Amino acid sequence: MGQKTHPIGIRLGLTKQSCSRWYARDEDYAFFLREDKCLRDYVFQFCCQCIISKIKIERRRVGIRLRISIAQVRFFIGLEGRALETLRQKLCQKCRSFRSKYFQHFSFSKTSFKEGKRPKIQIFVRQLGCPEVNAQCLTDFIVFELEKRTPFRRILRIVQERARSLGQVLGLRLQISGRLNGAEIARTEWVRSGRVPLHTFSVDLDYTCRDVRTVYGLLGIKVWIFRSVG
Repeated sequence: MGQKTHPIGIRLGLTKQSCSRWYARDEDYAFFLREDKCLRDYVFQFCCQCIISKIKIERRRVGIRLRISIAQVRFFIGLEGRALETLRQKLCQKCRSFRSKYFQHFSFSKTSFKEGKRPKIQIFVRQLGCPEVNAQCLTDFIVFELEKRTPFRRILRIVQERARSLGQVLGLRLQISGRLNGAEIARTEWVRSGRVPLHTFSVDLDYTCRDVRTVYGLLGIKVWIFRSVG
């Protein structure tokens, strides 16, 4: 069962909370969901050089609040907050363009949300205390090394050593799939250290997956981190 369901989605309401916190009517749910995905994708694309762990979105009337957890806060904010203000303006423009396209293609929708409402976006940034025990940060490090054509076995060994040195990780599992090192036949390689209880819902299990484009093709990366028992 642990391999057939999403490790985060199956723990929502137990040890994990949803990244989108808002209440919507039945006719507004699809609109809010599509807009949240659009905003998240743009933030990851705009700040591709930063290591972003999580983006939480809250809605209150017309306002939208983005709470971003990131490793390099100074680099993300920029000098005197200029980069942060630029991102906020870009998100407002992206939100307006998304709503115009959405109501143009889905004019039959019975949503009670109007196109003319201008979004008021607020961004709050929080620095991660220990990025090495975060699955998203480890995945970004693996992607960065694979793009530099570093052998994948060396990458897995470095990540394991980093996680063990901190002492906060009880278990770690790493998996890479695809044409590894340019092999003709795609395969899956994975390593595990410690315990990774996928079937226990009460544990604090962090998980992320991501794909990376290399000269050999598309590679898939999955990371499981078992940090503590709830």
